[in-house]
Amino acid sequence: MIHRSDVVPLPSTEAFDLFVRTTAWWPHPGTLTITPHKGGAVTLTLPDGTVLKRGTVIAWDRGTYLAFTWNEPEILETIVAVSFTPAGNGTRVALTQGTPDIL
Repeated sequence: MIHRSDVVPLPSTEAFDLFVRTTAWWPHPGTLTITPHKGGAVTLTLPDGTVLKRGTVIAWDRGTYLAFTWNEPEILETIVAVSFTPAGNGTRVALTQGTPDIL
């Protein structure tokens, strides 16, 4: 399981929108795109322009919670769950990736 949590200096709705719109947090080569609704595609565009569907949005509560499946070749499907919780003058963004029992 992977877990990361950080506080950002934004209200929760702005933090959520920024997380979905800008994937600068993505630690690998390529660009991650999250289609903004339940059932939307999660795609990875590689540096050579190849587009791969990596998952599907399974929960979408703007400003509060986002979850999507994540599929990599030869690796079991995982779930990525991201919560957005008010924290002082900002928002705690907590990302967890693991097996479906994390939900």
